[in-house]
Amino acid sequence: AAAAAAAAKLPLFQSAWPTVGRTNLISSQSFLLTGGAQIRPSCQLQAYNMQEGSISTPCVGDTIDENKLPVDLASDLKSICKRLCRSIPDLLRAEDANIDVAPVMGGTSNALFKISSRGTVKFPPLLVRVFGKSTSMMCDRTRENEVCRELGEQGFGPKLYGIFGNGRVESWLEERRALAPREMLQTTGPDFMGLTAKKLAAMHEMCNPLAAKDGPDFWVHLDMWAKVAAKMTFPGNVSKATALQDLDIDSIMTELEFCKTLVPSALNSHGEE
Repeated sequence: AAAAAAAAKLPLFQSAWPTVGRTNLISSQSFLLTGGAQIRPSCQLQAYNMQEGSISTPCVGDTIDENKLPVDLASDLKSICKRLCRSIPDLLRAEDANIDVAPVMGGTSNALFKISSRGTVKFPPLLVRVFGKSTSMMCDRTRENEVCRELGEQGFGPKLYGIFGNGRVESWLEERRALAPREMLQTTGPDFMGLTAKKLAAMHEMCNPLAAKDGPDFWVHLDMWAKVAAKMTFPGNVSKATALQDLDIDSIMTELEFCKTLVPSALNSHGEE
């Protein structure tokens, strides 16, 4: 509710890029809101009709199996990066033995990996984002990729180097880390929810992704996610079942309806009233 209220006067797009502070341990990033109304394959050769012509994003259909043995997984990640990042010649020249692959902790549903150099041939570090197996049922990955690319070009996020069957390769953001799920709701020490709301508002003021030209579908997704959560059961897991019951989905859905009166929605002519 706090994040929604802070952005009340601004149009709602599909992704937010929070600045979560400095760290010497792990760097990464976390998208908060993603999606579109339809579910499409995440990997399509994406072309955009812009004023100055057509822009395409490198794309391959291969997928990454994060459950492979570490040595095989590392090999696949290096291969994907070299295939998609043809614009980084030093990466292409680097021997696989001189490329480091390290998992990145944090985030919610995606598996994250840092790709960096350790030999004499240096290249800028990369982030490989492997989408969670069931997350494409909850959001439109193609539209998310489009918004990610445009935000990067507008200086509000990482550069998008390429897309593969179940993820994408991005530039690495130094001195950033992924928020853990509980941190996303944290309001004290530090106030991550408040910081996220401010960053979200700044993004809406600064950026205008063409991929969001059809308008916001913020409430469409929140309503869909709430309905899915209301139908969830954990018959074989007592702890999860108890946690879900304590969450009180009915009260959350009531709060969502109240938030619709504060933030642009169909209840207030999308902010016109």
